[in-house]
Amino acid sequence: MLTKQEKMNKFPENDRPGLLVRIPALVLVALSFYLSSRPALPSMPSFRFADKLAHFVCFGAIAASLTWWFSLQSWKKHRLRNALLCVLFTSAYGIIDELHQFFVPGRSCDPFDWIADTLGAFPGCAAGYLLMKLVSKCRAP
Repeated sequence: MLTKQEKMNKFPENDRPGLLVRIPALVLVALSFYLSSRPALPSMPSFRFADKLAHFVCFGAIAASLTWWFSLQSWKKHRLRNALLCVLFTSAYGIIDELHQFFVPGRSCDPFDWIADTLGAFPGCAAGYLLMKLVSKCRAP
């Protein structure tokens, strides 16, 4: 039987992940929503497609953090399903974000931003899964 301390340190391999691993995704979505509610953002870099790169990275981070909503055991059994759920959720949130910006003065609804959101979700999901595997190996006894 595991002690209370051992249970706290154990990576959730067979059971559902706890609340703490879900917080980063919620924080990133809330931060993204807050920033998209602003009429103007702090200055962006001036190179071409800088805004698309920002969408790609931001939504990649959201997808990466969503991978932790599934246990490692679930990833082993349902890798494609979990990846699709992460990407689909991220893409759906990208649509909601763009529709939301349509109603914000000074902002616009850009379908190319949604494409950047969705494209960023793929490598973000892969990176989150690989990080989860790496953390699991580091914590293995």
